[in-house]
Amino acid sequence: MDDRERRRAFNKERKAVEQEFETLSAETLVMINRILNEAREQIKFLLRISPTEYNTWLLGELESQIKVIMDQVAGRSAAAAQAALTNAWALGELLTDRPLQAAGLTIAGVAPAIDTRQLAALQHVTTRKIQGVTRTMADKIDTQLGMVLMGVQPVDMAITVITNILDEADRSRALAILRTEMSRANSIAGDLRKRSAATVLPGMKKQWRKGARKHPRETHSFADGQIQPLDQPFNIGGVLMMHPHDPQAPVGEVINCGCMSLPYMDSWEVMAPGRRVVT
Repeated sequence: MDDRERRRAFNKERKAVEQEFETLSAETLVMINRILNEAREQIKFLLRISPTEYNTWLLGELESQIKVIMDQVAGRSAAAAQAALTNAWALGELLTDRPLQAAGLTIAGVAPAIDTRQLAALQHVTTRKIQGVTRTMADKIDTQLGMVLMGVQPVDMAITVITNILDEADRSRALAILRTEMSRANSIAGDLRKRSAATVLPGMKKQWRKGARKHPRETHSFADGQIQPLDQPFNIGGVLMMHPHDPQAPVGEVINCGCMSLPYMDSWEVMAPGRRVVT
């Protein structure tokens, strides 16, 4: 396999792993939407079958049932988020390993393994954020039930408002959190793995690639294709970032960003003291 063939195989497999991450992101967001949709329908059903005359006991019963539903939403959403971050992290590593393997270079067992402590921290923070959103939803629903009890809002209106609570701003916030943190896990793992690979492949660099999502930030699109050494930041409209979703980057550069940092081979030189990469 000559260098031209290596590059072709490398780029093809790199694209395949990119697509797998996009598929993972889409499927995870569909799952969260489904969890919220199921909760919405369960709560609407409870409200519709409840007596029209509310008293303190009936409201307490209804609140308890809805709390169970919202606790389930929090638990299922957190579990889905943790699994998604684990998979996103793994794909971040594979974004380096698989293209290299396709090009005839195997670094597994040669390049040092990467530290996964940041993944555990991301999972903890993301779980807290998702649970915070579901608590906000539950509090808003309780407020609507209280208004029904006081007689200032009819049941039909409460159903409409509660449906909106589960469908609008808070849902969008939960999805944005998950989308952002999945991309962050993928980017951090990818950056660590590229640095690890560079210990045996001196030609390894990184390339900024704009996201496939609609309406990417103009500066992120302008940076598409930018190549940098692994120890140097990308210059994104004057903002220096080691990779997309860099924890040190301003929040406005991170939320809902779909960009990726891809491995880029400047040359195919192999250097592995004591052990050779399989070619």
